[in-house]
Amino acid sequence: MNFIDEMDAISRNVKHWILLEQKPDGFLSDVEQIILSNKTDEPVETPCVWIIEHPTVPYKGQDADMSTQQRVSTTFEFVCIDYDEDLDESQKKATNLATRVGASILKNRRHTESEKDPKRLVHNILFQALYPVGEVSIEGKSEKIPASSLVLEFTHVIDWMKCCRKQ
Repeated sequence: MNFIDEMDAISRNVKHWILLEQKPDGFLSDVEQIILSNKTDEPVETPCVWIIEHPTVPYKGQDADMSTQQRVSTTFEFVCIDYDEDLDESQKKATNLATRVGASILKNRRHTESEKDPKRLVHNILFQALYPVGEVSIEGKSEKIPASSLVLEFTHVIDWMKCCRKQ
């Protein structure tokens, strides 16, 4: 798998693992909307999971040396919003949703979206943070809405020498 395909596969599969649980008996059966990009012009329907992909960087403790293969980390933030008129209840619901997102990823991490993806695409999933108290502004709502964020780091290996080869 070449470099660009590898990076795309990480992003596609993380999103796929979340979408697999948006079924009637899934962890995320109540979720109305999953936003798969860093920005959206669409109105937000809650409960909602907003997936934000952060930069890919060398894995902790690894040199940034351009060796043939390099272990790297791609961090994803899952912003979870579940509106309730009682803002304390809204915060609890958002935090609960964030934990269900984590469970969804753990449950499905061995299922790849495409047969072309390596079976062991992600080597480790590391918990970075749970931000239980945050807020977002949503058009049409007068107050800011509580949100919780789950931040996970996905470690994988890239092969610089396959960057230009066609598969």
